Amino acid sequence: MALKNAKHDTVRCDILYQLSAVANDEEWPKYNQQLLALAENKLQSNSPSKKTYLRYLAEATNNVGFLAQMQNDTPEALKCFNKSFNIFQELLDKEGMASTLNNMASIYEDQEIFQLH
Repeated sequence: MALKNAKHDTVRCDILYQLSAVANDEEWPKYNQQLLALAENKLQSNSPSKKTYLRYLAEATNNVGFLAQMQNDTPEALKCFNKSFNIFQELLDKEGMASTLNNMASIYEDQEIFQLH
């Protein structure tokens, strides 16, 4: 209900971001895809809130990478994590950069484990 009643797209993005964080395993990817699409759309329109939409784009892309990682699609996961990292770097968002690097590190750690066995 709050999503439909939101008057500003930045509020919609925030609601979708929050929903993707608390929804169950089946629902969160849907909210994340909506967030990704909305952020990409707003960035194409040269919105004055560019930094806000870039941050949501980085978060949503990072989540797509996480989903790809869970589905054992390592190349797609790394592609998404790299894209997310670059956006966070552009924003000088050290916390976002660190989170994305952690996600990348877990992939490389998993590959190392599999190579040892």
